[in-house]
Amino acid sequence: MYSKGISTRKMAEILDEVFHSKYSRSTISRITDITMPEIEKWKGRSLNKMYIAIFMDAMFFSLRRDTVQKECTIFAMGIDEYRHYEILGFYINPVENHIAYRNVLIDLHEHGVEKPLLFVADGLPGIEEQIKQLYPRSNFQLCTIHTSRNFL
Repeated sequence: MYSKGISTRKMAEILDEVFHSKYSRSTISRITDITMPEIEKWKGRSLNKMYIAIFMDAMFFSLRRDTVQKECTIFAMGIDEYRHYEILGFYINPVENHIAYRNVLIDLHEHGVEKPLLFVADGLPGIEEQIKQLYPRSNFQLCTIHTSRNFL
């Protein structure tokens, strides 16, 4: 919330409404000061070279900048060779398109992902081509939920 410009006063109201817990503005500021470096450390970490599968999909959230608008957050989750699930990253974009997914793929590559065997994502036009450009040996599969929706 802090990184998206929500005031500490508004955060206190939200936390009280959601969790029925009262936090002062100074407490929220201290929590933010402690967690922001940890989030940056997590986002900058190295990833595994190989993943059996990487799932990518987007959700839309209302974010406040100058006004409140829905923006796309793309999530990438990987399954490593030991069958452990790992959130690889999340990426906020104004829109969901193949260019936004390309930026996700570039970020994954820059953080060490070299050999993903399979990508699973929705049927967004251009996404498979973006995957093949950066990871030509990887396979692509349409997400079963999106396949079902398209079928119906």
